[in-house]
Order: sequence, then structure tokens, then C-alpha cells
Amino acid sequence: MERRNFLRASAGIGLGALLGAGLSACGTRGGSGSASLTMSQYGSSSRLELLEQVFEAYAGSYPDRMVRLDAASVDNYIDRLATQVSGGNAPDVMGIFHNAIAQFARQNALLELDDHIGQALDTSEFTDGLVDLGRIGGAVSALSFGDNAHGVIYDVGLLESIGKSVPEPGYTWEDLLSFSADISRAVDGDFYGTEDRSSQLDQGFKVWLLQRGKYAFTADGELGFDSTDLTDWIEYWEMLREEGAAPPADVTAEAGGTFDSSALIRGYAANHQTYANAMSSMQALTESPLALTTLPIDPSGTGSGHFLRGSNWVGVFSRTDEPEAAVEFLDFMFNDPQAVEILGAELGAPPNRALRDTLDYSPAEQQFIDYVNLITDELADEAITLDQEFPAAWNDVNTAFGTATEDVRFGRADVSESVEQFFTTAEQALRAGS
Repeated sequence: MERRNFLRASAGIGLGALLGAGLSACGTRGGSGSASLTMSQYGSSSRLELLEQVFEAYAGSYPDRMVRLDAASVDNYIDRLATQVSGGNAPDVMGIFHNAIAQFARQNALLELDDHIGQALDTSEFTDGLVDLGRIGGAVSALSFGDNAHGVIYDVGLLESIGKSVPEPGYTWEDLLSFSADISRAVDGDFYGTEDRSSQLDQGFKVWLLQRGKYAFTADGELGFDSTDLTDWIEYWEMLREEGAAPPADVTAEAGGTFDSSALIRGYAANHQTYANAMSSMQALTESPLALTTLPIDPSGTGSGHFLRGSNWVGVFSRTDEPEAAVEFLDFMFNDPQAVEILGAELGAPPNRALRDTLDYSPAEQQFIDYVNLITDELADEAITLDQEFPAAWNDVNTAFGTATEDVRFGRADVSESVEQFFTTAEQALRAGS
């Protein structure tokens, strides 16, 4: 695949014309009557400010409506929301992490949206399959603010300084090893061609598995991979560390879970493997140009291993006093030209594809949009629902996965011991959580 196609710019009509047409056609609206809603959301101050602008636009279109923001930090957001749900005083509209949607749906905390879709809630312009990702127990329990996918963000400035360029989609895991080792050798000091993300079950490992025709979990809530898959994964990353392509354990341990604490931004690795929608936020943290590419492929495998993911999810509290107004507000955020323009790519590639193609983006945002379009339209394998991706024991299995990979990294156990311990712990957790 040629890079000029990968990075091609979207063509489209000017938003101004569409926006003007949209507003003149809509004017003010009555909806299902007056209502005062609360929406909870996590994230940066700039994201929250954009939501406040959407609320103002909503009030302009619905003079008898208002929305109040209930903001919380990422660190305690889900625990706080769970407490509100238990107390029956959760916000009418709730932004929720993708790995917590199933948890809240299983607790009957989310309004089922099926009866509203095609009525007050228009999803006709969404990417095929996006709505079904939020189907928990057979019902659509939440919707994504946009398309997303796994990816790798590279420091282009660093690569160019040593005569390298960003790997083209279609490079292999073996290519990543040699490419990263070359970078490590070319840069003075403690610098590495790739960060070590072997402990992240929800990142590259899922792509690795899907290239083998497997998901992390089966539809019945059991592990979808075996000891050979995990052994191969751990041994691959061990090989990268031994070749000097990836950092040693103590260096990786210094990296945190935030963008600004990533190995790329802290200046000791050339890349960051993450969700593609991180592109704009990470570019804001460095003056060196960044670029997106795919994860490697297995030339003997099946497909790219990449799949459509939702980015930042939103649902309606099942016990809200204003279900109709809450659903109409969701529709406004997804389909009103002004609201879509305000949010841009902040929460993901806008799910309304017709409006997505009309927006003006920053260069970093445009890379993200082009990348997501490439994955969803050309490279994606079949996605599965959040219900299957995140079984009830997800947190325990994820912790066991991290422990197994870190024990090998720090030399606390050999590969076979770590793999055996993972399967013992994970299978026990899944049985207890079922």
C-alpha cells in the first residue's frame, strides 16, 4: 500500500455551506418538551470546553432545554459514576470508557437504545458495524462518539535525523525487530527503536491474536487463545529487549499510562503503540512531527488484525427522568452540523460519515481521520461487541496478563512459569465472574 494513499487528504464541500444549510433547515426545535439534563464526562479541560460549546448550541436549537456538565478526573471517574448509579442519582447522559460499558449494561444502568434508533436517534450515516459494537446482552446499550483503531505513532523528526522513515502498512513483526534495533544503534544514549507494550492486553496483543484468527475472549466468555499464543508473544518481546530494540524493564517501568509519560514523549523511544485518536493529543506535547501507521502484520497470518473500535462512548442512565430528551441530545451531538463541527475529532472520527468528510481538521487530526478511514474501509477484520471484548472478569484477566509479562521482563519468572500462572489465574477469574 502506498503512503500517498494512506495519507491522502479528504476532499469535501465546505462546512460553512453545509452548516448554514443545516441551521436554516432546522432553526429552533421543540423536541419532546422542556428538559434539564446532566452529562458526565472525563478528559482534558479543552475537551470539556468543547462540550460546553455543544451544550450552548443545543440550547440555541432547543430553547426549552439545557444541559449541565458533570466533569470528573479520569482517575476516579468510573468509581464515581458507579457510586452515582448505585445511589440512583447518575447523570442523564454518561460518557463511559469502552472497557466499562459492558459492566454498566450488565447492571441494567444503561437505557436500551434499540427502540430509539431510526426514530429520534439517527445512525444511518454511521460506519457499518459501529452501532453493534455497543450491543450488550442483545441490546444496544451505548454508542461511540466515533470510529477508532489500534495504531503506532512515530517520531518522524527523529527517524529523519537518522535516515529512516515511518514503516509502511504491511510491514511484519520481524521488520519491526530489525527496524527498531537499527534505530537503537543509530541514536546515542539510552534510546530505543520501540517502546515495550507487551503488558497491554488491549493493545497490540489483540491485533497479534486476530492475525492468528483469534479473539482474546470467546462469545461464551472464555479465553480465546492458548498457551502457545501467549508464549510466542512474550518471547517475541523478550527478543526485542535482548537485541536492544526495546528498553530494559527498569526503563519501561518509568513510563506511565498518560501520553506525556509515554516513552515517545519522554524521549527514550521512537514510537508509541496506542489508539489512533491519541495522535492529536500527542502531537500537542512535542514540536517534532509525528505520524501514524499500523501495527505489524504476520505474513503467515489471516488479515491485518486491525478492527473497528469505538472511541469514547456515551449512554443514557436507565433511570433518568428524561429518556426522550436524553436520546434527542445524543442525536444532536452525533448529527447536528454545528455540534459535529465543534467536537471535530476530539472524541474520535465523527460517526456521521457524511459530516466527517466536510470538516476542516488540523494536520494531526487529518492524519487520524485518514488512518481510521483506511482501517475501517480497507483493512479491518471483523470486529466483536464490547460484550465479548470485556467479560465480567476483564479487570482480573487484564491484571494477570500484565503480571505474567512483567514477571518475565524483570526476570522474576521464566516464560513457561508466567504463562502457566496466567492461565491458572485468568481461568479462575472467568469462572468466578460468569
